[in-house]
Amino acid sequence: MERLPQEGFSFSKLREQKEAEGWHFFKREGLAQTKFQDGKFNEIPYQTEDSIKEKYISAMKAQDPSSKYEVDLVLDENTEKLRKLREISSEEEYRGLLDNLHDADKSYFVFVRKAGS
Repeated sequence: MERLPQEGFSFSKLREQKEAEGWHFFKREGLAQTKFQDGKFNEIPYQTEDSIKEKYISAMKAQDPSSKYEVDLVLDENTEKLRKLREISSEEEYRGLLDNLHDADKSYFVFVRKAGS
């Protein structure tokens, strides 16, 4: 999993950088989904980083079975919660918080490319 430099974050810059390396952006995926249960909304884990990767590799192999693909997940650190944590934490504290982030707070930009590109 790659982490983004946060100063002057721009998705368009990220996308340009990744495309220059042969990656293609597909979408933003989270690890949790919101469910309404017991009269309230809850974030329920429903996929892992590995399952996201497998989903995209399988989809690409279905289109072109003779090729191998790789998937790169880039953590979206530009969410409201993470921006607030970054404002009140030192860089070291913030990196520690990212390592222990709950699945409900993780979303990734999904990039795919042919292996060896």
